[in-house]
Amino acid sequence: MDSALTLQEERRALLKDSSVLEALQLAERVQSLKGQPLDDDDLHAVAETTGVSVEYVRLVYEAKESEEDTSKLSAIRRQYSALNADTKRYVASSIFAVFGALITQFGFRISLSLQAAAGNKADYSFFQMVGMLILAGAAYNSAIARNKLVAGISGAIAGISFCLINALFAMLFLLPFKSQPFFVLFFGFGGFIVGQIIHDLVQKNGKKYGIQSPSESRQELLKQLVDLQDRLKEGKQNATFLSLDIVGSTRLKMDADPLAVEFTFSEYQNYVASIVAKHGGRIHNTSGDGTTCAFDHPQQAFMAARNIQAGMIEFNSLRNKLSGPLVVRAGIHMGEVVVPSAGDLTTVNYSDVIDIAAHLQKEAPPGGIAISFDSAQTLRGGAESVGRTQIKVGTVQACIWQPAVSLPTTALTAATPPPLGS
Repeated sequence: MDSALTLQEERRALLKDSSVLEALQLAERVQSLKGQPLDDDDLHAVAETTGVSVEYVRLVYEAKESEEDTSKLSAIRRQYSALNADTKRYVASSIFAVFGALITQFGFRISLSLQAAAGNKADYSFFQMVGMLILAGAAYNSAIARNKLVAGISGAIAGISFCLINALFAMLFLLPFKSQPFFVLFFGFGGFIVGQIIHDLVQKNGKKYGIQSPSESRQELLKQLVDLQDRLKEGKQNATFLSLDIVGSTRLKMDADPLAVEFTFSEYQNYVASIVAKHGGRIHNTSGDGTTCAFDHPQQAFMAARNIQAGMIEFNSLRNKLSGPLVVRAGIHMGEVVVPSAGDLTTVNYSDVIDIAAHLQKEAPPGGIAISFDSAQTLRGGAESVGRTQIKVGTVQACIWQPAVSLPTTALTAATPPPLGS
């Protein structure tokens, strides 16, 4: 658990680096084009294109993949994809050999069973054909290896594994399979030679059949990455994010009527959405009782936040069905983000601008707004129009806005909540 938390913390720290964030977004684009998780070669190509360490790229990419899909099959797939190209060839050769031997011996076992039952010789050529197709897959695996040596080793692994697994399954199935120790050397050497021959044939004639060599595939991938990187840079723009959260929401929900909780928080989300839209913003995402809103300019975000805070007294009086008031904290920060879909800030997936807005929100006083100093300077009237109180959150200086008259957080605690149907 501690190691998992450490990895998450490292990933969050890395995502504050704009170059690492750009590398992750580039990796996501490549994955969407390929329709499958990226392998180690792909991650190296992304790192080479962006100039980011491949270890950083692998850390943030694999952490994202594990967050989105926690199934065992996906975990195995991610581990296989993380292997380097040569190791993947060796592992694939072993897998092909195991299944090829299993199918062959299974077919032989069925043949003997049918022969004993029917009294005549049964044909199990279907299983032999399937086994041959699997071995053809092993041959193709060697053909697309990075170089001739790796192709030969892949073929040798397939040959040796096929021989050993055949003998093992024959023993387990009690089949009359005769094998000599030198067969292992014979299959291994034969697989090595065949692997190299097939590799040479593909290298010389692959283009005729649409098969790219590893070097050609890498060059094509690098071209695609450079093109995607240029598109991502074109999607960069300045944006402002407003982070909102309800103070002590867990305490408010305790022992409360579930219907009242659902009604009140649904009304709150609708209330926030209407004000955000009024000021030209969009809801970026909601998580629990927190809401992140996206705006083109800090002035819009600041006015929306003030409007939300000013209207909370009326909201608590008319639309809150809980025993205590909803008190909101807000944080605002602006900065450059990469927008995957041009003009749509809701498509921004990762950004330190969003993280900083959330951190400012946590340090804002209940009923108040914490806006980064750089954002505040762009407002009409400058930072002085926000307030004189300032705080520092990490390396970010922020100004604090508080209403002239605020509702005490205990004001409605003892009040009888209005009926749910009113």
